[in-house]
Amino acid sequence: MKETIKNFWNITVPVVFVLFVLVEIILSAFFWVEDPYKSIKNPVETSPYIRSQFKPNLKLEFEVDRFLSDMDEKVHFSTNNYGFRGDSISPIKSEDEFRIFLFGGSTMENMFIDDSRSIEKVLQLRLNDKYGKTVKVFNAAKSGDASPDHLAMLVHRVIHLEPDLIVFYAGFNDLTRVISGYDFLHLQKNEKSSSASWTLGLKLFLSNFQVYRRIHNVVQNIQNPNILEDIHLINNYKEKIEFVQKHRIEVKLDKGFSYESYQNNLKSFIGTCQSNGVEVVILTQASSWGAPEKFKEIREFHWMNFIDGKRIKDEELAIELDKINEINKKVALENDIGLLDIEKKIPKSLDYFYDDCHFNKKGVEVFSNYLYNFVLEKNLIP
Repeated sequence: MKETIKNFWNITVPVVFVLFVLVEIILSAFFWVEDPYKSIKNPVETSPYIRSQFKPNLKLEFEVDRFLSDMDEKVHFSTNNYGFRGDSISPIKSEDEFRIFLFGGSTMENMFIDDSRSIEKVLQLRLNDKYGKTVKVFNAAKSGDASPDHLAMLVHRVIHLEPDLIVFYAGFNDLTRVISGYDFLHLQKNEKSSSASWTLGLKLFLSNFQVYRRIHNVVQNIQNPNILEDIHLINNYKEKIEFVQKHRIEVKLDKGFSYESYQNNLKSFIGTCQSNGVEVVILTQASSWGAPEKFKEIREFHWMNFIDGKRIKDEELAIELDKINEINKKVALENDIGLLDIEKKIPKSLDYFYDDCHFNKKGVEVFSNYLYNFVLEKNLIP
C-alpha cells in the first residue's frame, strides 16, 4: 500500500503534470480558445446612466448565414458620433433641420441589414425628397434594449439633441424580461456569499488554462445557452436555431405575468417627450409567433422562444405579445398620440421575417414604407 502511494506521488503525479503542460502549450499555440470569463476579468466601462449603448463611430462588417430568408451575405453596420445609426449629429441644430429618432430593440436596430438599406437611411432619403427642409433620421435602437434602456437613452442623451419626432417600436424585450423575472425596480441585490465568491475566484483562476476553457464551453452549451445572446461578426443563426429546436417545447406558460412596469415606463417615456415639446408615435410590435398554417415554415427559424431555460410554444408567446400591444394602443389613446398598428399590417411569413421578429430586406422595405406614409398622413412634419 505504501509503495502504491509512493509511486502515485513520485511517478503518476509528475507524468500527469508534464502531460498537462504539454497539452496546454499545444492548445495555446495552435488551438487557442477565448477566455469565457474575459468580460469579468476585463470589464467594459459603461455609463451608470446609459448602460446599453453603442460606441461612437463604430464600424462593423457581418457575414450573414446564407440560409436566412432574403438577406445579404455581407453587411456593413456603423454608428455616428453619438453612437446612433445615421448621419453625424451637430450639437447645434440648424433652423431648417427636422430631427427624428427611432427607439426600439434589435428589430428597429436591424443590425444585419446593410447601412445602405437600413430603416433610418430609407426613411431619411424619402422624407428629404418629399419636404423642402432637411430631415435627419437617427436610429437609437439597440439589440436587447427594453423600456428601462429606452428611458435612460431618452433622458440622458436624445432629449438634449432636440428631437422633433420620436418613433417608439418596442415591447418584445420587455415581454421576455417579464417572463425571465427581471427586476424593473432595480433593487440592490444582496452581496454574494463568501462560498460563492470563492467558487467564482476558482473559476477565474482555472479559466487561464485552455483545457478548462474547453470543459467550460462544453458544459455551458448544455446548461446555459450564452450562444443565444452572443453576436458574432460571422453570423451564427443556424447554430442558435439548432440549439433551441433540439429542446422539448413547454406548452404551458404561466398566465399570471404583469406588464404594469412596461406600461409605467411607456407613460414616463411619453411624458418626457411631451413635456419637452416632442411628438411621439407608437408602433405595435410585430412578430412571426403564432403564424398561420400557410406560413408554418417560419417556425423552423424560431429561436427567441427559448426564455429562462425553456422552449416555449410560440402561440403562447403570441398571446402575451398581444397584451403588450394592447398596452401600446391604450397608452397611445390616453395620451392622444399617433399609433401605427404595424403588427396587423405585416404577414407572419418568411417573405418579411427571417426569424421570430427580425425583418429581412423586404420586411425592412415594407416597414419603412408604412412608417413613411404614416408620417405623411398625420402631417407629423410641418
